[in-house]
Amino acid sequence: MQVILRALKKYRMILADNGSSWYISGAPDDRWNNDTLHTLSQLHGSDFEAVDESSLMVQANSGQVSGAPAPIVNSVENAGSYQTGAISPGEILSIFGSGFTAGAKVSFDGTAAPILYAGTGQINLVSPYEIAGKTSTNMTVTIDGVTSAPQTLAVAAAAPGIFIVLNQDYSINSPSNPAAQNSVLVLYATGEGQTNPQGVDGKIATGVLPKPVLAVSVLVGGKNATMQYAGAAPQFIAGAMQINAQLPPGVASGASVPLMLKIATFSTMVNVAIRSSP
Repeated sequence: MQVILRALKKYRMILADNGSSWYISGAPDDRWNNDTLHTLSQLHGSDFEAVDESSLMVQANSGQVSGAPAPIVNSVENAGSYQTGAISPGEILSIFGSGFTAGAKVSFDGTAAPILYAGTGQINLVSPYEIAGKTSTNMTVTIDGVTSAPQTLAVAAAAPGIFIVLNQDYSINSPSNPAAQNSVLVLYATGEGQTNPQGVDGKIATGVLPKPVLAVSVLVGGKNATMQYAGAAPQFIAGAMQINAQLPPGVASGASVPLMLKIATFSTMVNVAIRSSP
């Protein structure tokens, strides 16, 4: 009983007025004695201090609280490239700002976005496929019922960004672990835009894997790589893309060879390491 009473004193309670004499209800449990719980009936309403918080309500039918600080959005970036600019349908994004918590909700023109991570200063999410065909969208972040100022973002058909490049053996490509000549590079990326079949928000890629409706190509050292696969990354959320591309014959070797991923006219670049011929 002391544990419950101390908790009420420290954390307070919300009183629901349903018309009957007030009481505390709970679920039966073998770990406590219900007869002991009934000693709480010795408490009276006069033992509590009632606090009227109605003045904090923005509207009678809203959970939003006046005076609570609204979350602030500083930047919206491609989660692969960390570049700002126009976003695409199904793009994995990182939002940076302040006032964020684990319970963050993000919407685009009122459509909720799948949240991948939410914490202090950062939210990772996937933009809804519903923004396809639009030229702009209004994004808001809501924390505990308080909504940020709308952010107007330009929308493009694609906005590619690369997370990581793997060698053919699925080890991470790096200057100390270069790819062999004529081998296959595996790229994990995002921002391919609308897919066929049409993208479904939050769906995990299994079965028939969606492919981007726009053309995908990879250039390494300025030469066209041979495309072996470009589509949804199996077992990943919609918006994550996998590209398998075989290095072009005679590509230059080195620790920083430019690789360009193009989706239609939209592109992004990273450097890869390629071993010289034996």
